[in-house]
Amino acid sequence: MHRRIIAPGALAAAVLLLAIPASAAPHSPGAPGIGDPYYPAYGNGGYDVSHYDLRLKYQPATDELEGTATLVARTTQDLTRFNLDFLLEVDEVRVNGAKASFTTSGEHELEITPKTPLSKGTAVTVVVRYHGVPSSKRAYGFTSWHRTPDGGVAANEPEAAAWWFPSNDHPLDKATYDVSVLVPDGTQAISNGTLQSTTSRLGWTRWNWRSNKPQATYLATLAVGKFDLTTGTTESGIPVVNAYSKDLGDHAGAARASIERSGEIADWLSEYFGPYPYNALGGYVPNTNTGYALETQTRPFYSPRNFANGSNTSVVVHELAHQWYGDVVSLKGWKDIWINEGFARYAQWLWSEHEGEGTAQELAD
Repeated sequence: MHRRIIAPGALAAAVLLLAIPASAAPHSPGAPGIGDPYYPAYGNGGYDVSHYDLRLKYQPATDELEGTATLVARTTQDLTRFNLDFLLEVDEVRVNGAKASFTTSGEHELEITPKTPLSKGTAVTVVVRYHGVPSSKRAYGFTSWHRTPDGGVAANEPEAAAWWFPSNDHPLDKATYDVSVLVPDGTQAISNGTLQSTTSRLGWTRWNWRSNKPQATYLATLAVGKFDLTTGTTESGIPVVNAYSKDLGDHAGAARASIERSGEIADWLSEYFGPYPYNALGGYVPNTNTGYALETQTRPFYSPRNFANGSNTSVVVHELAHQWYGDVVSLKGWKDIWINEGFARYAQWLWSEHEGEGTAQELAD
C-alpha cells in the first residue's frame, strides 16, 4: 500500500481554503466560448441573454449599418469581464448604465470590462452602439452577409448574427427579440415574428418586428431590399407574411406558387408534429445567388435557385418542419445538427406520400 504524508502546514492551508465561502471567491472573466467542441469560439460563458432589442438604420446603396443593441441578461458566475460575438465597429458600450471599456480579439470576440465586477445572478443590461459595412467583414475566411442589388441579407448557419448585432452566438442561449429597422422609403425590412408597425418620416420608413418566443441567434434574420409583400392567415389563424424580391426574374412565379402554400403546409405538418409553435408564419426570397434555404424562425429564407426548375413545395416543407425540429426544439451542440435535418427530410418524404409521389418507406429505401 502506498502511503502519502501531508505536511501539517499544507493540511492547514487546505482546511482554510475549504472554509472560504463561495461568495468570497475572486471574480473572473467569462469564457470566450460556450463549450461547443465543434466550434470552440462560438458563444460565450458567464451570462444568459433573455432579450435582444435591436434598433438599426441601414442604407442599401452603400451597405452601411448603424445600430444600438440592448441586451437584457443575467450573470451565471461572478464576472470581471465578458465577451460578445461581433464583427462591426463598436462606438460605445454601457453595462447597467455605466460606460464600460472594450477591446476585440480573435475572429469575432468583443471583450467588455464593466466599470465594476458583476456578481453571479445579477440582472445586467448591456448597450452596444456600433456601425459598419457588413459585407466587408469576414470571419474564418467567409461572410454570412449576402449583398443584394437592392440591399443585404443576414441568413446563414451555423452563424449570421455577428454581421449585424452583438450576441451570445450559440443555440444554447435563446432569447426573445425586438428588431426595429430604419430604411429609405420604398424599401422594405423583413425580419422574424410579427410586424408590429411601420412609420414613415423625412424620407425614411421604420419597420418594427417582434419575436415573442425564444429564438437562437443564427435563426434571427434581416433582409432589406425592394420586396412585394403578401399577407394572410392559416386555417388555424396564424398570420402569414411572405416577401418576394421585385427582381426575381423567371423564378418569381415558381417561388410564389411554392411559398404561398406555407399556411396549408404548416397546418398539415401540425397533424404530425403537434400545434404550430409560433404566432407568425411566412417566408422570403431576396435576389441572392446562394443555393440554399434556411429555417430562420417563423420566416424561412429561400434562394431564387430553390425554384429554378419550377415550384418546389418540398423545400417549403423542409424549412417549415424545422420550425418544430431545429427552432423550438434546438440542438445542444452543433454535432447534433443531423437530428434537425433528419426530421426535416422525413417531413419531405411524408409530403411526397401526401402528394402521391412515393411513400415515405419507398423514398427511404
